[in-house]
Amino acid sequence: MLARDVLAILPLEDGRRWLDAAHDFQRDDALAVLEGDAPYSFLTRARGSSKTTDLAAIALSVLVAADHRLRAYWLAADADQGRLAIDAIAGFVARTPALAGRVDVQARRVVLPESGAILEVLPADAPGPWGLNPHWL
Repeated sequence: MLARDVLAILPLEDGRRWLDAAHDFQRDDALAVLEGDAPYSFLTRARGSSKTTDLAAIALSVLVAADHRLRAYWLAADADQGRLAIDAIAGFVARTPALAGRVDVQARRVVLPESGAILEVLPADAPGPWGLNPHWL
């Protein structure tokens, strides 16, 4: 399954699928991240433009679609912002029956035991690890 296929099935809090509810700019951003040439993405949007929710859906889609051990990192300004990302991912997992038992959402990590794919939140206000070698950032 491709990451864009996973993205298409993720339900929002109001029950609509992410792909059905997304505006053109949101779909364009998602495709740029999922199908772009570089594994690192940096998106900027105005406050209230669904950055966290959209990137949570995108990141979860990448993890679920991974067929191998993947190391991904979510860079956050602080621990509170990082928790918003984890909460958004946890919401998608809870609302998606196809992901039941496949995704382990922890305090600062999301793990897919079957493939070994991991997303770790790295808040800027925490001590930083050195020598990261991410597949996706």
